[in-house]
This record gives sequence, structure tokens and C-alpha cells, in this order.
Amino acid sequence: MCESSVMFVIRRDLSSKFKFVQAQSVLGNSLLNKYAINNSGLETVVLLKNERIFIKSDAAIEIAKDLDGLWYLISIFKIVPVSFRDMLYSYVARNRYKWFGKKETCLVPGKDIASRFLR
Repeated sequence: MCESSVMFVIRRDLSSKFKFVQAQSVLGNSLLNKYAINNSGLETVVLLKNERIFIKSDAAIEIAKDLDGLWYLISIFKIVPVSFRDMLYSYVARNRYKWFGKKETCLVPGKDIASRFLR
């Protein structure tokens, strides 16, 4: 689902605002350490925006706000308490392989999107 989520964002981020980094990479680990985020068992997207960290449902909403199209409307879910939103987010994260399957290989970015991935 991670790869699907990345491709979802790339397709809807026509001005290339978002850049991606693998949490397990040297740069990813460095950023996680800088912002005191524990990488063991990390099952969420982590968004760094204006030197602020967003995780789980807050990250999803912040991303949606910056996508092209009507995705910004998802920000209405900010009225829902974060504890409930994160509980739902975690439920989906726990069941993602059962519902969406698991790929045996990771995304290898083609030349068309390689610049979107930081190393």
C-alpha cells in the first residue's frame, strides 16, 4: 500500500511539491533521528512540512490539502478527534496486506519520477 500511496500522491501532485525518501535509507534514518521518530515498527507515512512533522491521519490530511484537484476537501476531517482518526488509520495499516495484498518487490522509480525520490 505504501507504493500505491506514493503513486497516488505523484499522480495528483502536478507541481511536484512532494519528495519521497525511504525510512530505511541513510537519509530517511537521519531525518527520523533528527525529529526523534522511532523507526522500529513504523507503519505510517511521515510528512515533513515547514520543519513540522505530521504522522498518521494528520499526515494524510496535510498531504491531501496540497494535492491538485478537490482533495483539499478531505481537510474537513480535522473536525474529527485525532484519536479516532488515528485509530482508523492504524486499523487500515494493520490490515493493508490482507485487503490490498503485498508486493514482493519495491517500487523502482523510472526516469519520469526519479527526481521525486531523495537519496
